[in-house]
Amino acid sequence: MGSFKLWLIGGFILFCLTGAAGIALMGLSGWFISAAAFAGLTTVTAANFNYLLPGAGVRLFAFIRILARYGERIVNHQATFHILANIRTWLFKKLSRLSPLQLTIIKNGSLLNRFISDVESLDNLFLRVLTPFFSCLILLFFITLMLCYFNMQIAIFTFIATIFMLILLFWLMLKLGRKLSKDYNIALTKLRETITFSCEAIKEITIFNAIDTQTKYVDTLLSLISQKQLKLAKSLSFAQAVITLFSGSVVIITLVTSIMATLDHHLNGANIALIILSLFAFYELLQPLPMALLSLGKTEHAAQNITNLTQIKPLFIAPEHNQITLNNFMLNIKQLSFNYDKTTNYAINNLSLDIPFGEHVIISGASGTGKTTLINLIARFMTPTAGVISIGQDDLYTFTEQQWHDIFCIIPQQSYLFDTTLKENLLLANMNATDDALWHALDICQLKSFVASLPAGLNTYVGKNGEHFSGGQAKRVALARAVLKNARITILDEPTEGLDATTERQLMLSLKQFFKNKTFIVASHRPVTVASFERRISL
Repeated sequence: MGSFKLWLIGGFILFCLTGAAGIALMGLSGWFISAAAFAGLTTVTAANFNYLLPGAGVRLFAFIRILARYGERIVNHQATFHILANIRTWLFKKLSRLSPLQLTIIKNGSLLNRFISDVESLDNLFLRVLTPFFSCLILLFFITLMLCYFNMQIAIFTFIATIFMLILLFWLMLKLGRKLSKDYNIALTKLRETITFSCEAIKEITIFNAIDTQTKYVDTLLSLISQKQLKLAKSLSFAQAVITLFSGSVVIITLVTSIMATLDHHLNGANIALIILSLFAFYELLQPLPMALLSLGKTEHAAQNITNLTQIKPLFIAPEHNQITLNNFMLNIKQLSFNYDKTTNYAINNLSLDIPFGEHVIISGASGTGKTTLINLIARFMTPTAGVISIGQDDLYTFTEQQWHDIFCIIPQQSYLFDTTLKENLLLANMNATDDALWHALDICQLKSFVASLPAGLNTYVGKNGEHFSGGQAKRVALARAVLKNARITILDEPTEGLDATTERQLMLSLKQFFKNKTFIVASHRPVTVASFERRISL
């Protein structure tokens, strides 16, 4: 982060240099033109007028302004993009520590909005608010020193009037736009979430003839957003009008004061042009401030959203180190209980069982008896209400992440397939697997002949969550990951859902043969799958 601070400081300096060069260019140009005009009134003054030096100054300031503006854009945006990327990485790491059960509570559209829109809104604070505001203060200080050289009264008046205008601008924007900008951001977020959900549920919306209802709801949100945008535009126009009126008044008063000073021979006409045009150039720098300040509510709301997201406490945090020596892989469950709502309604109540290493076990029971809950507890997605799960003599919850992954492979009931090739989806389980290993895994999971018939074979795109495959085929792709992982303890949750009886039987036989020297646990209520196991545990 230290290097980015230097980039940001460099960008701020370049921003100030750009503004200073612009003011100097405008002021010197005005002085040069006016002085040349006054010098041309007589032959003597025209002959003695040095036009080379101010001409060179105009070219120099123009050159500096161009280079500084180019450098400022590169430096500031480079630093900002890297910082935003780091924030997204940091946010992802924070979220990756949460249980999948916690993440399911957060709406997909909302989560996507945090990563993209809210993080991008944070660059508004530095690039469009802090940098212009503080650079204007610095430039105001220097332009005041310049004005002091010509006329102390003009310098003091300009300084006080500009400070008052900046304070008034901040107050107006916070009063007019803070809540309005926040409300606009909330409505926009709601619209994005609604469109995301509508696209994901388009089949259900179509089947139940709810397209018109959903369209009307989207139209309502669009109308609300349009109203907010109109109010924001009115507030922005009002603020810019205030700046224009106020800065124009300051310039006019300064002009009148300068003319009076000229009558007293304290200033000349060329100096008046320098002062007035310098002020014009300076006040031009203030024009983008209302828009930036108006979006402070949006930035504040985005920052609060990200903060709220990162303050969710993980249900379980694995230790980074321990003294465990892994030499006994028996799975022991003693008096295990768990309830979701901290009441007496237990999903699992006082369960005890031992599964020696190398044993194959089926865990059966009707829907809602706690099969998936038990698997989630073994996966450490949540912590038990009571009881202990251990490997050998060691509590499972004292294992590091790496130790857990060295022992277990769990395929959940709803496995996700990424919108990429079949090969990439399989390599998730074992990045070093060869093509032969991938085909072998597909063969065990009764998918080899199907994939071989596809024109692209392993390079076939499976679509979002495997939408190009049938439900049973997508399920078997997930099971092939377990084969490639080949962990000491493999646990499958409803692995044969959506399969016909023949394929189901062949699949179970192949998997049991493959995991014959490993612990193999299956949670299922399907009769064919249950019949494939000798040891059966009913919940």
